[in-house]
Amino acid sequence: MEKKTDATTSMPHAASVSGGATDSHTAPDEAAAHRAMFVSMALGMSWQLAVVVLVPIVGGYMLDGRLHSTPWLTFTGLAIAAAAVFAVLWRVVKEAERRTTANNTKPKGTA
Repeated sequence: MEKKTDATTSMPHAASVSGGATDSHTAPDEAAAHRAMFVSMALGMSWQLAVVVLVPIVGGYMLDGRLHSTPWLTFTGLAIAAAAVFAVLWRVVKEAERRTTANNTKPKGTA
């Protein structure tokens, strides 16, 4: 056991081979930043999707009841909701690409 301890402590360049203390903290910090970005974007996307799906469908259903045009306005609301879902997903993907590109182009050591 003593030889193993001596062997690891007698290698002064072990820290420089592994990348030093600053690099070992960069990867976990970067991963935590990516996780935080993912969670915030997922939460934002979830309420947006709920709104763009529920409002047109429920609105179409209620208008169908008032105008006695069942089921045409409900189907129209469904089509509007489908288009809005794609628009929300497109916007969120583009925003995620923009954020990751901005994070990857930052110089090391900046917040």
